[in-house]
Amino acid sequence: MIRSQEPTRPGAPGPLVALSPREIDILSLTCQGKRTREIARRLGLSIRTVDDYTWRLCQGLQLRGRVELIIWGHQNPRALAGVPVHAGLHRAGCKCGALTCSLDEAA
Repeated sequence: MIRSQEPTRPGAPGPLVALSPREIDILSLTCQGKRTREIARRLGLSIRTVDDYTWRLCQGLQLRGRVELIIWGHQNPRALAGVPVHAGLHRAGCKCGALTCSLDEAA
């Protein structure tokens, strides 16, 4: 995961992140509801490797777990196309480009 080094202020969007091709694969399959074991089988990886990718995605995107990762993936479909997007969950009204976000409301 490539992250920008922009400083963040409270209520501001998280840093811009660009996902690697493998991270996009893991996120896409996770958002499709696939379990870790199935993702590992499809991608030819160990279960531990898929778990590590999932953990690193959550850490890099400032998320608290798999459920938030799925929500984030659905809010940021451009991330699955390799377009840099902001880390963190989004709420209604944001103009950051995600489907739903309120980061602009806080500014």
